[in-house]
Amino acid sequence: MTETQSPAISLLNAAGAEYEIVPVTLASENPTAAEFARAMHDQHDSRLYKTIVLKGDKSGAFVCLVPYEARINYKQAATASGNHKCTMLALDELEGLTGYQRGACSPLGMKTDLTLLVDASAKNAKMILVNAGKRSTLLRLSPHTLNSLQPFLWVEGLAS
Repeated sequence: MTETQSPAISLLNAAGAEYEIVPVTLASENPTAAEFARAMHDQHDSRLYKTIVLKGDKSGAFVCLVPYEARINYKQAATASGNHKCTMLALDELEGLTGYQRGACSPLGMKTDLTLLVDASAKNAKMILVNAGKRSTLLRLSPHTLNSLQPFLWVEGLAS
């Protein structure tokens, strides 16, 4: 794997998938979540989604993809994943389970095959931005491409 690659990028390349690597550059060093999401949308005409790894009381770990500026709806995430309740995965478990560091977690190419839930707001999008598995690097790809490499479930109200 080269310096610019990650497991997510390697997976996309191996599949011959269409995607674009998007380096993150911002004018402000400490933008708010809303400012960062707006800047990414304005620069790339795509909505930014963040990868959140949760732990259910029945299923164990699973992954959610929600708009960057939104909060996760824990109740909806638990229901959609077959759990009664769920919490954020402990930070010290993240890298061992996914292979990614905090702030660089991609929904693609994780060490462990985890269930992926995607907020339905991405359903009609031509392209979305997700983490590339490296800090300061995003992937611009279609939800269809994501689903073909990492099958997921659409969930209404996953984000609040």
